[in-house]
Amino acid sequence: MRIEIEFGSGSSKEVAAATRVRRNINRSFADFKLPEDIVAKLIKMINQGCNLMISGGTKSGKITLLNFFVSKTDKDKRNIIIEDAMEIDLPKEDYSVQFFVGRNDKNPKRAFANKINRIVRIRPDILIIGEISVDNAFPALRLFNMGHQGSFCAIHANNSE
Repeated sequence: MRIEIEFGSGSSKEVAAATRVRRNINRSFADFKLPEDIVAKLIKMINQGCNLMISGGTKSGKITLLNFFVSKTDKDKRNIIIEDAMEIDLPKEDYSVQFFVGRNDKNPKRAFANKINRIVRIRPDILIIGEISVDNAFPALRLFNMGHQGSFCAIHANNSE
C-alpha cells in the first residue's frame, strides 16, 4: 500500500491524504492492446540491452506496463531497482536488489544521485528506475548517458512528442 499525506500549509485542509493499494494481477499482451509481434520485439530488445522509457499521463498504467516488461527479462539478468515508492514487482528475488529513496529526503548520503553512483558499482544487468520525477530527472538522465545499457523507467508526459 502507498500512502501520501500532506500536513499543514501544504494543502487547503489541515491534513490531505491519498492511498493506493497494489494489486498483483498477471497481465498478458492483450491487456495492453499491443500486437503480440510488437511485444515480442520489445521483449527481445530489452533482453539485448536496449533502454525502455514508458511515458503517459497520471493513472495511464505506466508502472503496470513497466512491471509487465520487467517480468519478461531473462532469468539470469541481475535487476537493480531504485524507486521512491514500492511499485516495481521484484521478478527474481534471489538475483535482484531493490533500493528505496525518499522523495523529500535532504540527507545527501540518501539522495537519489548518491544512490545512483553506488548502484552502478553493483554492476546491474538491468537498472530499473521507477518513476522519474523533478528531483531525480537529472541523476536519471546522467545514468542513462553513462554507457550502461538495459535501463527501464517511467515518466509523466501527455504524449511522446
